[in-house]
Amino acid sequence: FEYYVDVKNRQWLTWDTKLSGSFKPRPDIPAYRLLVPTVDTTRNQYVAGSLVRTSNHTLIVGAVGVGKTMTIQSMLDALPAEKSYCTINFSAQTTSNSLQDTIEGKLEKRTKGVFAPVGGKKLVAFIDDLNMPQKSKFGFIPPLELIKLWADNGFWYDRARCEAKYVKDMQLLAAMAPPGGGRNQFSQRISACFSVINMTQPSDAQLRRIFGTLLNNKLAEFADDVRPLGDPIVAASVDIYRAVCKELLPTPSKSHYLFNTRDLARIVLGVMQASKAFYDNKEDLLQLWVHETFRIIGDRMWDPADVAWLRKQLDERLSSTFSISFAGLFEEFGEQVPPFVNFMRSNMDVPPFEPVRDMGALKDMLTEKLEDYALEPGASALDLVLFKDALHHVCRIHRILSQPRGNALLVGVGGSGRKSLARLAAYVAELKVFSIEITKTYRLSEFREDLKGLYRQAGVANKPTLFLFDETQIKYETFLEDVNNILTSGEVPNLFPKDELGGVLDELRPAAKAAMAGETQEQLMAFFLERVRTNLHVVLCLSPVGETFRERCRMFPGLVNCTTIDWFTEWPADALYEVATRQMASEDLGSEEVKKAVCRVSLPCGSPLRE
Repeated sequence: FEYYVDVKNRQWLTWDTKLSGSFKPRPDIPAYRLLVPTVDTTRNQYVAGSLVRTSNHTLIVGAVGVGKTMTIQSMLDALPAEKSYCTINFSAQTTSNSLQDTIEGKLEKRTKGVFAPVGGKKLVAFIDDLNMPQKSKFGFIPPLELIKLWADNGFWYDRARCEAKYVKDMQLLAAMAPPGGGRNQFSQRISACFSVINMTQPSDAQLRRIFGTLLNNKLAEFADDVRPLGDPIVAASVDIYRAVCKELLPTPSKSHYLFNTRDLARIVLGVMQASKAFYDNKEDLLQLWVHETFRIIGDRMWDPADVAWLRKQLDERLSSTFSISFAGLFEEFGEQVPPFVNFMRSNMDVPPFEPVRDMGALKDMLTEKLEDYALEPGASALDLVLFKDALHHVCRIHRILSQPRGNALLVGVGGSGRKSLARLAAYVAELKVFSIEITKTYRLSEFREDLKGLYRQAGVANKPTLFLFDETQIKYETFLEDVNNILTSGEVPNLFPKDELGGVLDELRPAAKAAMAGETQEQLMAFFLERVRTNLHVVLCLSPVGETFRERCRMFPGLVNCTTIDWFTEWPADALYEVATRQMASEDLGSEEVKKAVCRVSLPCGSPLRE
């Protein structure tokens, strides 16, 4: 496994020889889609590609975040013209019925009882999270048994007519993480259907190569003080990531402490938001790096002790690697990490992502935006008090929405302002907010109709859109399965029936032609989904109260893996005082002193409620 056969020269060579000395990313490919080649990714792509080309069912196993999906996606994009592919994401709610319906939606009838992929091609069905579906009460996993039935016999049954349906010219390519954390063990009868490849965790050296390549490419034209910082920042980020994975383990009260290399990637991509004109010294770039680390790792922490631990880790890395202390780096901000935004300089075409140096100016600007929002047609006024913590949350949500494919998970109890602050952040980011209205008769069919409207808005009308979804709208857990699919792949299986899909793709044809994306149905569908993923941002508002949140994180891995978490902790005393002052503003209590005293007296009343 350490060597491959060079057929041309008739010799064994190590995989290192397939790597070019200096990999330079293509400027037209966004950073989140780049796959920096390493020995492991090159080897796994070669072996898996050979198996797929010879029509062998293949299963790739590896921990969350090791790059299974990206490796497979780059391999699928390079498939020969006679092969097509579809992506199916499993979750805890996936059933054998839904799997069969999804695959049959990609097939056409050839002869009586025989089905095959459209256009005479061979179909590669890529199944992600293969071991996520729940076990039945008898201990087996129904979707996997359906797969085994087809793999062994070449058919499954029409559930209405009880007749055999033969499926031709299809092969399976699957990925999964080892059992545990909602993922189930399955029998060797299932794994015997596949050729299994194991993807190991990337070493620190490989992580430094991958992210160092991206960051150094970004900083290549920066000032002399900034240019050499790429490798040290990546090395420090890897050290922080390893320490977090070792120390901050998930517990029943911190079930969302699930860290993987995607979080490390988000930190590096966050630092790549720096612009050459505004980041011309070492301190500015380090401030951005610390800010991004807090946003990706620190914002999911509700325990002040964990936040203090993270700050200590950053202080140690700053001192040992960059010879500057945390307090010294943020001295002008009162030794606290300020919010970073890109909307303070509205007079610029491409405003920089920079720290807020004047919180008063930020509050005035957001207050003005709040008033403008109330004047929008169809919008109702948001009754918000923009105290310090609220300002920070708006900046955090706006930062997520401004990033490519940025999705947020806002965790907090009801009444903490999650939805209102998300609406304000969306207005600042110039996104159209889309949400559903629950009625007594609202079922899955109505939810699917709403999703069709959402996809038309984002994919056909090409409007940047925010899908705002909270726990009060989850009438059935299957709603979350569709949301999980949107987060992971961007596609809801069988959302549009074939007759409706034709009309949707016809509307897209002129835009696809202008973008030179092709005009076949397959190319139009890929163009449609890419548009949806580019324009659609999902903000989920969930409550941490009870066991429901923990169960949902376990059953739907995309809720944590494909979002940035912002935890709404209890509001501090100064925030409650500001809210009380706002509520009492119109009351006449005789004097301002009495009014202030009443506001102060009301603060302890909130303590038992918060506890």
